[in-house]
Amino acid sequence: GKADDELWPIPLIVSRKKSNEAILFEKREMDIPSHDFIKLDFRSNGFYRVQYDDALTENIMRNVSALDILDRVGDSE
Repeated sequence: GKADDELWPIPLIVSRKKSNEAILFEKREMDIPSHDFIKLDFRSNGFYRVQYDDALTENIMRNVSALDILDRVGDSE
């Protein structure tokens, strides 16, 4: 088998209040600076789950009206 430290690049779209940004997640961890809220997996297109910490979850919930309708539905599952 392959070594456990092998990483696969993951294309992500980071949603922000007023824009979206395509990035390639190529490390085990990544900092994504934001001055408002961020939401990963725009329109729930990815084949992965995102686990937010409590502060990010609260920030998304405060800004739920700014989310794309598919993100509101996709995250309710």
